[in-house]
Amino acid sequence: MLLLAKAKEAGDVNAIRLALDKVIATQERARDAADELMKARSSANVMMSRIAHNEVVEKMAAEFQRGMEALLNQNSRLVGKNAEEIHQVMREEIGRTYESLRSRMVSL
Repeated sequence: MLLLAKAKEAGDVNAIRLALDKVIATQERARDAADELMKARSSANVMMSRIAHNEVVEKMAAEFQRGMEALLNQNSRLVGKNAEEIHQVMREEIGRTYESLRSRMVSL
């Protein structure tokens, strides 16, 4: 771009043409490199589409919500329990929710 600016300033048509060729070639190389990076990521399953990503996030959020609702539904199991027993029941339910979410994430 600097060469192009200097060529324009000098009014040298040939230098402008050469500078434009260099700018275009640089942009093409950058585009090709970006395309190659996307292909490499895609072939390595590193990328996912925005739609697929949103579907995964929605599934994870729904799973988390089910886990939290299950925790709330433990009220009947908690009646008459001491703090340590309540803590244990909650830890078990959180563990189940965690394992469910983890297994879904690993399967992606």
